[in-house]
Amino acid sequence: MPVATGERLCSRWDFDPVLRSGIALAQPGLSHAGGISEVRRIAAQADVHGVGLAPHCPPGPIALAACRRSGAPRRIRRGAAVGGPCPRRG
Repeated sequence: MPVATGERLCSRWDFDPVLRSGIALAQPGLSHAGGISEVRRIAAQADVHGVGLAPHCPPGPIALAACRRSGAPRRIRRGAAVGGPCPRRG
């Protein structure tokens, strides 16, 4: 069964072990993963591992525009991120 995950991961370093685990679809949230540039890096990393990408899009027109600008418009699917920001790293 295909697995999609990642809307709560905060960086490409968090995605690395998940991408290696064999998921089918990575879903980075732009607001959680560090913005457009970081999601583009995650997309490149996912491509290396043969994993599809569908940025998780929180509600609102500005967030939707950012998701569409993320560099993966062919793969975007609608989704919604729920919850607060990622915990700070020490």
